[in-house]
This record gives sequence, C-alpha cells and structure tokens, in this order.
Amino acid sequence: MKKNKEEKQKEKNTSTINKLIKKLFLRFYKDITIFGGTYFYILILTIIIILKQYNNTIKLTIAWILITIISITIRYFYFKPRPKIKKYNNIIEKIDASSFPSMHAGRSTILFLFLTTIIKNPLLQILILFIWINILLSRIILKKHYIIDVIAGTILGIIIYYLVFL
Repeated sequence: MKKNKEEKQKEKNTSTINKLIKKLFLRFYKDITIFGGTYFYILILTIIIILKQYNNTIKLTIAWILITIISITIRYFYFKPRPKIKKYNNIIEKIDASSFPSMHAGRSTILFLFLTTIIKNPLLQILILFIWINILLSRIILKKHYIIDVIAGTILGIIIYYLVFL
C-alpha cells in the first residue's frame, strides 16, 4: 500500500523531531560531563580557598591527587579500551585511551560527598545529586566508559573521600 503525501510528511516531521531530541540529549550530557572534570574540581578548590576553608582545601586537594594517581596507576598496568576506541602513540595517550576506572566518576563522587556534607539546603542537595547522577550517566551515554568503569570510579571516589575526610 502506497503512502500518501500527508503520511510521508508526518514521518519526515517525526524523524526530524527525533533527531533534534537526540541532538539535545547528547548536548545535555556533553555539557554536564564537564562537572566531573579537573577544571571544575579546580574551580571548587578556588571557591573554597576564597571562603578561607583551608582545611577543606587541603583535604580536597589530597583527594584529587589520590584519585588521579590511583586511577593512572591502574590504567598503566591494566589497559581497557574505551567503548569508542581512542588511538594512542605513546604511554600518556595510552593511559588516556584506557577507560578503567572512570576518573570523572571518582572526582565527581568526591565532590558530591563533600558538597552534600557542607551544604545543608535540601533543595541544593537534590540539585547536586541530580548533577552527580547525570555526570555518571554521561560517561556511559557519550561512550567514554562502560558501566563497570563508572562503578569502579565511584567506589574509588567513595573510599578516597572517607579516607581523607574522616
């Protein structure tokens, strides 16, 4: 049975809308993943220094150093390619091309635990939780990590946070 022009136009419109939604969805996750990155972590450290919370600055810095050193060491000895394979030519690029564990998950977990501890406003805590969960999801959706990489990074972040802050 042949489709009439109206049905074809409706299918075309639906396809266009679906493509737009997918594009917006991916844009959201590309944007939110920034909150798990090193630059955002440094921004939080800077704000905490400005607020003269030197003890917390030192602890967050130690936590950042630990998550970085431990993750890089694991990646050095255990290479696991990312879902979207990255080519590499040297050891630094190889470490970056490895997906296990997720450093974004580790850093964002440390910041999530820290911020929800010092911020007492329940609405802000819910917002921080929403951002943190979406950072973790972004790593999988953007094909930077497998779920096990994100779980491992999250567990590592929890362990480091409690070792440093307790």
